[in-house]
Amino acid sequence: MAKFASYESMTSEKGWFSVIPLLSYGAFINMLIGARSLGKSVAVALWVLFRYLKNGEQFIYTRRNADTLKLTAEDWFASACRILNENDYEFDFEYKGGLYLINGEVAGYAVPLNMQHKYKGRDFINVWWICFDEFIADISERYEGQNINFLTEYDCLIKLAQTADRTVGRPRRSEVKIFCMGNAESLYNPVIVGTGADRYIREDSHFVHPKGKKWAVQLLREDDSASSQGFTDYVYYELASENLKAMAYDNRPKEFKDSPFIKTIKKPLMPLCNFVWDGKQFGFYADRNAGIFYLSKKLNSCHDMIALSIDDHKPNYFLARNGNVYIGLIKETYAMGQLFFETNEIKTCIDSFLKFVR
Repeated sequence: MAKFASYESMTSEKGWFSVIPLLSYGAFINMLIGARSLGKSVAVALWVLFRYLKNGEQFIYTRRNADTLKLTAEDWFASACRILNENDYEFDFEYKGGLYLINGEVAGYAVPLNMQHKYKGRDFINVWWICFDEFIADISERYEGQNINFLTEYDCLIKLAQTADRTVGRPRRSEVKIFCMGNAESLYNPVIVGTGADRYIREDSHFVHPKGKKWAVQLLREDDSASSQGFTDYVYYELASENLKAMAYDNRPKEFKDSPFIKTIKKPLMPLCNFVWDGKQFGFYADRNAGIFYLSKKLNSCHDMIALSIDDHKPNYFLARNGNVYIGLIKETYAMGQLFFETNEIKTCIDSFLKFVR
């Protein structure tokens, strides 16, 4: 007889990280963002394995391209199967030709995200879960299609979900749910920006699920998993650089790291214009003598308001265009290290805007 009757009992008794609190929000896209070795991938693999064994629910495992998928596709699920086998669950696992087989029957599929269009004719009637592993890249150039459209990868994920969520007679099941697992490298990745989650995540966030949204985020903490506590005593934590500690262990995306460009300037400055991004307004100023520029919460009462997105545009605002002198000044002074911000929130707004501006 198996030692554990359910996913809940196994993760609880062993002190492992569990996906159940995140799934309790009922979201369709569930993002797990956290430090290494907290058990994100194993927790998701165990969840879909239990769901298959109990209910016959299949899954799709995906990474952004075939090369990265090949590296982890088999081992990701094999580790979960090994754990259950060691706890007296009797079944045979085999990974063959992109298929996850349990006792010779298909439990799941491995699909490269950038090749999702080749699977449009496949019938995934029994698929209930999509698992997007390492969805946050260490450098932005790794994202598929980012030089053309930053949201290409997010669009591919939604298309894959649409393919899996339909079958003959039921073109829109609204049953397939997505897990996205990644380290806390950066909040500015296609899925986070595509869902709009970057507008809500803050440095002290734990669970984020705004009312009415179809997504939820969990920024993992050390106490989310009893087995992961005490990592600061780990030898490779001590040896890691400060940047690596922040991303891989301390769960601090680069947007939350202390920056020398965040400061308060109190002396009088020359007002230039005002900006609005995602409903947040801030003023743009210059110190010509010092050769620096400054974005502040304080608005210029008699100067133009420039909307940095169509959603922020109003009849009495100017809509930002690439040829606008102030947009050019923002880009140039940021690149030269001459642009300073009163708050991290303002810097986050500009970082987000510049992702879409060449």
